[in-house]
Amino acid sequence: MVDYCQSQYLIANCSRPGEVVLMKSARYGRMTLGRCGTGGSTNVAGCSEDVLWYLDQRCSGRRHCKVYVADPVLHRLNPCDSDYSAYLQAKYTCVSGINSRSHRLPLYMPHLTL
Repeated sequence: MVDYCQSQYLIANCSRPGEVVLMKSARYGRMTLGRCGTGGSTNVAGCSEDVLWYLDQRCSGRRHCKVYVADPVLHRLNPCDSDYSAYLQAKYTCVSGINSRSHRLPLYMPHLTL
């Protein structure tokens, strides 16, 4: 898992021909103390949301994707108090496959108005 702070981008890239991104896990919120924040926000942890379904839509099945951590959809999913800086924790791998997101559907999509 890699941590991405609010000012950063998750950049998933598969450089080998015939390989595409497969998102393995993704959480948004405050998972660990001392990560991606200033002042008191680094002392808060334990509030996070599984956002694999969203990053799967954005990235899986593509050779390359770039997601801004301050993305409005992720921001609306933040389960933490708005005073605390949320961050993204994500993991992906490259697998042989078709470069087409039309073949990927989220396994789970909570009710969300985009």
